[in-house]
Amino acid sequence: MTVPTLPEGSEEKRESLIKNIERNSETIILQGIEHGRAWSIAISEDTGKMTGTASEGEGGFVVFGACVLD
Repeated sequence: MTVPTLPEGSEEKRESLIKNIERNSETIILQGIEHGRAWSIAISEDTGKMTGTASEGEGGFVVFGACVLD
């Protein structure tokens, strides 16, 4: 399974392989490694709100968002 890494409609298509998927009664967690960076996304099943992180030896960042149905 992969996760897209660029906005829909972008000319260049990129995907990142999901190495691990965990699910409990409230949260889906996706994890992977890409270009020497570890990433993780936690998605609330109730609200669709999500938090994502990416990190490497020199630093990292956190993003917030929501999964919505079209």
